[in-house]
Amino acid sequence: KVWLCWAVVLVPCQCLLGPTQPFSRGWGLKRPWQVRFLPRLELCREGAAEETCQLWLHTGGLDDQEALAVHRIVSQITEDSQALSAARVELEVVSQTPVVPAGLPGALGRIAALWPLPRVPEEELEEIQCIVSEAVDAAVDSGELAAPVILRFSAGPPRGLVEGTCRSKHLVQQVELFAEEHGLRCPLAAYPGGESSPDGFSPEGRVNATVVELDGAEVDGLGWDTSRVVVIDGLVSTSLREALLDTIGAQRDDPFRSPDPEYWVKGGLSDTFVDPAVDGEDSNEAASVGEGWGLSEEALEALCSETSPPPAVLEFETLLRDVVFPGGTPCRLSAGVFGSAVTPLTANAPTAGDDFDWHIDADPVLTPPGPWTDCFGRYPNRRPGGPRFVSCLVYLSDPWHEDWGAPTRFLDPPSLQEYKVLPLPGRIVLMDQDVSHSVTAPTTLAGPRPRYSLVWKLVLHPDPDGEGDGEVWPLSIPFAAAEDGAAVQSIQIGSAQAG
Repeated sequence: KVWLCWAVVLVPCQCLLGPTQPFSRGWGLKRPWQVRFLPRLELCREGAAEETCQLWLHTGGLDDQEALAVHRIVSQITEDSQALSAARVELEVVSQTPVVPAGLPGALGRIAALWPLPRVPEEELEEIQCIVSEAVDAAVDSGELAAPVILRFSAGPPRGLVEGTCRSKHLVQQVELFAEEHGLRCPLAAYPGGESSPDGFSPEGRVNATVVELDGAEVDGLGWDTSRVVVIDGLVSTSLREALLDTIGAQRDDPFRSPDPEYWVKGGLSDTFVDPAVDGEDSNEAASVGEGWGLSEEALEALCSETSPPPAVLEFETLLRDVVFPGGTPCRLSAGVFGSAVTPLTANAPTAGDDFDWHIDADPVLTPPGPWTDCFGRYPNRRPGGPRFVSCLVYLSDPWHEDWGAPTRFLDPPSLQEYKVLPLPGRIVLMDQDVSHSVTAPTTLAGPRPRYSLVWKLVLHPDPDGEGDGEVWPLSIPFAAAEDGAAVQSIQIGSAQAG
């Protein structure tokens, strides 16, 4: 009878203490509703390599088989490591339902958190985490895991919060922290002072837009799908266009001169991701799209700066955020997607005689292993509710005559039909990043004059409030501020007409 009374007391006490405080007589909590007998364990501490220490692996969004697979990987690697060879890893499937933060729509919500943080040197911990990540990526490739998984070495949930709902909340917080640490969803910044721009949005004339559909196909999970290109005229003011030209070192006083070598490098245009499955190269490299002029490393770093962004860049990004994409959250492409080699902004300055290749900017179905893929997975670019990869191009040269050429060409691969967009001053071109396109060199009639343009690599995140259907563009263009209204036309090219 006495023993039974103690048993009644032990269970609630353990639930209050949580698994980070094993009982001195060997009682330990496996699940919030279970108590099992474990050998006496000590938490990992520096210099305790010869003692057994307790680690917990909490999973969310994984089924039992997947959780066991990750547990096997983590257990094997910790056993093989000198720093954690004495560690014992206990598995708890906190939730098989994805743990998706409210402010991160489209995330997979798949996570495995190992805690408490082992007290080993930081470089050893990073090495262990890297080895575990590589092994988990291999399990994804082999099909043992259905989708990528976020791996976290965590301090664990607060003491006393051991209920299942509390642990789920802790995993949700870990997903949020992971996305924040890697900058996976950082909205475009506002212009200094919180205003849309120094003068607000005031188009100089009529705003016109053309929505082009191409590359139509049946896609699993989407049905009939087409890529989009949106061409907008009348949004960028002359003063903003000239300020952007100055930002990239264009010589407005003599537009016929070749690009300034202080800012530009011949053959320096490298802004597309190398697919290692195709090219067999390092996935953290950028591919050259041709032999045109590109910004120097120093100029590109200044252009992309987040600590001291050029004022003209901030003004244009505010225009994108407040006017062009009011129904979503536009963000710069994070280095967590393809690595730091693929920058969120770049600039082009093709000149007569240059040669360029067809290419795509990116595709979320082709992302390499890394923070973005762990958080959002791989998926078709226009999946409802998923972040959408979009590029924004703005032409800057003025004047630019039609017989000077240099259009941007867009390809409909099934029909091989092309759609050409002329580089009119201040024209904006928005495009799905998986659209095949190519820069075109100016004709000889342009002389040595470069055709300047700026490109933003963006990710459009759905509204976290859940309003709308996740279709953040093409927009029903909200240009009521234009005095003469707006004109919008739609065009279908080649295979897009089949839908």
